[in-house]
Amino acid sequence: MTRQSYLLRHPACVLFYFAGAAGLAMCTLEPLCAALSLLGGAAALLPLKGVRAFFRAWALYLPLLFVLAAVNPFFSKKGLTLLFYVGGTPYTLEALCYGFSAGMALVAAMQWFSALRLALPAGRFLALFSKIAPVTASMVSMVFRFLPETLQKSRAILDAKRSLGAKEGGLRGAAGFSTALAAWSLEDSVETADSMRARGYGQGRRTSAHDLSLTLRDGAELLLLALLFACGVACAVRAGAFRFYPRLRFAPHGWEAAGYAAFVLLPALAGLLDRAALRPPRQNKKPLQKHRP
Repeated sequence: MTRQSYLLRHPACVLFYFAGAAGLAMCTLEPLCAALSLLGGAAALLPLKGVRAFFRAWALYLPLLFVLAAVNPFFSKKGLTLLFYVGGTPYTLEALCYGFSAGMALVAAMQWFSALRLALPAGRFLALFSKIAPVTASMVSMVFRFLPETLQKSRAILDAKRSLGAKEGGLRGAAGFSTALAAWSLEDSVETADSMRARGYGQGRRTSAHDLSLTLRDGAELLLLALLFACGVACAVRAGAFRFYPRLRFAPHGWEAAGYAAFVLLPALAGLLDRAALRPPRQNKKPLQKHRP
């Protein structure tokens, strides 16, 4: 699903889905559930982020995943299936599988939160909670935009230093970079505070530019998401019978595994349906017959 597809839906549906998917990814380490969450997060993030930015993000995710898997056996020695010794430390299969599953769950949660930031802009998030918790909504929306703005500013500062021929390494270069970044961030915060004060923030009755009234379609979508999320929770509870230590003991999956897969892969399925609906119908082209007088 593209960003425009999420903007056409109620923000409550978008927030419920991504928060539920991220919660399921963080609450279960069973390998099948973790792999499904990782695949679903990738399928949701790819159309939102773009191909180049997606693979640039995976250039960070992939080493993190394998580092967690490779390092965990050095800290956990509970497994019984010995693979080899590293400096006298037993390297077990169970600890390796646990580290790989934990890495998949961590990367999946990072993908879901990144997709949530792109699918639910700060303005729609603020409008959703402005009447319930205005201060908290404003703070969370500012936190969502703080990290990408800071990264953009840091790249702009580095580009400016390179264009001027300044040295980037060393303690002096790092101090100059951090000082410029902090000064820029503080200046933006002062401008934001002045803008909020000029617009009458905290005075009078709050208004919103978004019409967030729930329709029948929004209620049906929330009901469907709640049913699929309940299936995902049932699958996660049943996956709790999976054991890594002292030996791998697999948990049997039933119908709830299909519900879990449908929930985490819902953006990919909806994207395929949207493409099929937008595809123009085929026209049977017949050869033109010559008209005889």
